[in-house]
Amino acid sequence: MSHNKKLLVNCNGFINQKNINYSYFKQVFMKSVTFAALLVFILASCNNPKQADPKASPADSSSTKPKAKFTTSMVDNKIDLSCGMPLTAGIEDTCHYNGKVYGFCSKECKDDFLKNPAGAIKEK
Repeated sequence: MSHNKKLLVNCNGFINQKNINYSYFKQVFMKSVTFAALLVFILASCNNPKQADPKASPADSSSTKPKAKFTTSMVDNKIDLSCGMPLTAGIEDTCHYNGKVYGFCSKECKDDFLKNPAGAIKEK
């Protein structure tokens, strides 16, 4: 039997031999496998969530601003005692003085307050 023959069973149960072209089936099989691999690759890449670009500029990450650590309800003052800025813009640091909690817009303002806390409280 040559490689170009295939055994086929007819409806009476007899075995027939027919010439077939194996190179055609090989081409069809390879095209099917290539298409299936490409389809799996496309589907797998669609399911991956976008990863953060490590080269992204800091301006791109501004939309993921961290939640504030302190709120105005946590402090006894409503304005920064050093610079006069409203604390609704954000509280970056706090300190305790005479049983009260004071909020500040920056560490520099807190340091300025700590140089003369009594004077800063009297001024405001």
